[in-house]
Amino acid sequence: MLSLAYISTATDPMTDAELAELLVRSRAQNRRAHITGFLLYKAGRFFQFLEGPEESVRERMAVIGADPRHRNVAILLEDQPAKRQFPQWTMGFEPVDDSLVSSIPGFRETFKAPTDSTGTGVALRQLIGWFQLRAQETASV
Repeated sequence: MLSLAYISTATDPMTDAELAELLVRSRAQNRRAHITGFLLYKAGRFFQFLEGPEESVRERMAVIGADPRHRNVAILLEDQPAKRQFPQWTMGFEPVDDSLVSSIPGFRETFKAPTDSTGTGVALRQLIGWFQLRAQETASV
């Protein structure tokens, strides 16, 4: 099992329709590859958390890294957890607006270019924890 988180910049801003199409394809591909996780998009920036079989996650990252819609791909986290953190989400998604940014712990720090690995790591863990709570809430509804 491999967990991986990265940030990147979109080469062109994505419309809601383009994001919806990306999610449909990603969810289908992730289901086949046994990958779970979530995607955030705000103002031309992506944050994605992927987890699953190591080979599948690395293959997905190779595809993402070669995708011309991304630039400045930076891996923030690689971990080998004992179990999945988002087992029910083939690709959870949250469009992030300014009102939501202030309520998500670690969001601002995680979306910055990684310069301080300690500060980014703490912020990243806070962000992932916030989404784990959201995933548990949606699973129990």
